[in-house]
Amino acid sequence: MLIVVLSLAVLAEPLPPRAGPAPQPPPRAGEVRKARVVVRCMANFKTMRVRDCVVVSEDPPGKGFGQAAMNTAPMLKLPFKYKPAGGEREGLVVVPMTFDLDE
Repeated sequence: MLIVVLSLAVLAEPLPPRAGPAPQPPPRAGEVRKARVVVRCMANFKTMRVRDCVVVSEDPPGKGFGQAAMNTAPMLKLPFKYKPAGGEREGLVVVPMTFDLDE
């Protein structure tokens, strides 16, 4: 089985530009503003799309970032054309995601 680990900040296709930054409410006391989630997905190396993603880890746990990662996963597209030496058409990819609500 082939496993590819991606370490990229942004893998989702870009959204259309906005007129300006969205207003952010001030953080509440104890509110989590940053998180790291790792998802594992099956990737199709021809279409460069992923499917069947699962959350492998979430830090901090239970704050909704794992669900946010799962909501983002259908938009992921591998940023490069990968041609495995063995000719596999699919393989597992591990995708770390960082959420920073202050940026």
